Amino acid sequence: MILVADASRVAPGVHAYDLEALPWRDTPRGTVREKAVRREDESGRFLGLLAFEPLSRSGVHQHTATATSYF
Repeated sequence: MILVADASRVAPGVHAYDLEALPWRDTPRGTVREKAVRREDESGRFLGLLAFEPLSRSGVHQHTATATSYF
């Protein structure tokens, strides 16, 4: 869902999303939930929020491209 309060003030190619309206989804391991804003399964690209359970671990994995996290 894209939410733009005033489309006349948004530059071309810029999108605003209503994150409150997006659902949380459990991941297969069950220790992380995700709220996907954009997902491209073919390329592996993901933009969204991740919520880890207390004391959980992501496990050994490798990113084959740039990965950015904000805490």
